[in-house]
Amino acid sequence: ENVIVSVETEASDAISIFPATREIPTLGKGENRTLSPFAISPNPVSPVYSGTYFLTISTEINGQLFSKQIALELKAV
Repeated sequence: ENVIVSVETEASDAISIFPATREIPTLGKGENRTLSPFAISPNPVSPVYSGTYFLTISTEINGQLFSKQIALELKAV
């Protein structure tokens, strides 16, 4: 079964993430994969304000949920 990795933010009015999910083919023992990048940019239809925005990266493997929250610092110019 393939693994889905998703990136989300509660500040979707300020930040745009594309694509929101990526699929990783099932790995065999000793294999690894490189995940294609996600594009994270200011939302073009909303004003952007300087500040810290939080992104959550999550996936589910063998029924177990894994997630990590990271901080993204934006400075409007």
